[in-house]
Amino acid sequence: KVMDFGLAFQVGTAPTPAAESGQSDEPPGTLRYMSPEQIDGKGSAPSSDIFSLGLIFYEMLTGRHPFDRDRAEAFRAALLTEKPAPLQSVPPAVGAVVLRCLAKAPEDRWESAEQLKEAWDRIDTRPDRPGQSRRRLAVAAFSLAAIAAATPTR
Repeated sequence: KVMDFGLAFQVGTAPTPAAESGQSDEPPGTLRYMSPEQIDGKGSAPSSDIFSLGLIFYEMLTGRHPFDRDRAEAFRAALLTEKPAPLQSVPPAVGAVVLRCLAKAPEDRWESAEQLKEAWDRIDTRPDRPGQSRRRLAVAAFSLAAIAAATPTR
């Protein structure tokens, strides 16, 4: 699958406001995949990318966005103040990794995709019971590995 999150720019150049925001005073990006600090206008760092990746993992594992709301303002408020619901259908260690990605404070997330990949690699994803599906976990692990491989270390 090819994913486009609506914001790409060359390092060292200023991003242009995303078409989705419709206003130049809005932070650039796709609202559904922004971190709390980006929505607050505090900029982004590698930990912002970890948050966005956590949103993608959550959606992949549950089939829904953790902060889905009908209106943009309700979405922003939920993203800034609410904790996502725990992941019920995955091993607890997987849920813990995803929820750490979704920590509101950047310092509570991993500092890099490499650290996140190391945490993911430590998880035993073998099924607990016969017939338990590993497909979603495998897709998430593959996605993380691909992102970590493409992420320059700082």
